[in-house]
Amino acid sequence: FVPRGLLFAKFGSNLTVFFDLAFPICIDAHAPASSNAIAIDQRRLITPRKEAANAEQFADNFKNMDYVKVPTILWEYTTPQVLTMEYVPGIKINRIKALDQLGVDRKRLGRYAVESYLEQILSHGFFHADPHPGNIAVDDVNGGRLIVYDFGMMGSISPNIREGLLEVFYGVHEKDAEKVLQAMVQMGVLVPTGDMTAVRRTSQFFLNSFEERLAAQRRERSGNSRTWVQEATDQGGKDREKETASCRN
Repeated sequence: FVPRGLLFAKFGSNLTVFFDLAFPICIDAHAPASSNAIAIDQRRLITPRKEAANAEQFADNFKNMDYVKVPTILWEYTTPQVLTMEYVPGIKINRIKALDQLGVDRKRLGRYAVESYLEQILSHGFFHADPHPGNIAVDDVNGGRLIVYDFGMMGSISPNIREGLLEVFYGVHEKDAEKVLQAMVQMGVLVPTGDMTAVRRTSQFFLNSFEERLAAQRRERSGNSRTWVQEATDQGGKDREKETASCRN
């Protein structure tokens, strides 16, 4: 991994020209803003050593869970400009057909994905903030595990917010509107007023109908499952075509 910030120092001026040419219909006030936004984003990218530290912290948080794999950092080959990690190949999580051929249980993988994010957010307050298919893969170790890459974008959650989220989950499970409202107040999401009766009644209504809505969503997903699988398979094919074209170039 070589940080793109280094490349920007060389090609930054060309990017500015590119935006001026690509968006000629923009008024002058907008074009520089677009260019500057790209420049700022590139220059704010974290260093390889910081990303390596993020990866190790993430790995430590999941050290007792065999369904998540984080490539080991090779510190002896990592510098302020280059991040070197263990090579851990896998299948992109959106390549449905390939996952089926691998023989892994996709439902279990889905559960692992959800559990891993609950663990990240509620237990550690430190989470992967860029979980697209290019950063999450699957192999057949332990019957199927998640491989997580790219720790350049991470998020953190303060303890009071984590506690509030936990209370929200408990409140939803128990259909306790008062508990949900108090948790939202604790997190600063809801500002208490003199009379919370209307808010409490509305919350209770949604909590009471929550299971019914979930059941309806399950039925809808079940009816559209074949379409979703086909779309994911098609997307996987497009990804492979792009990779092949990139290798040829």
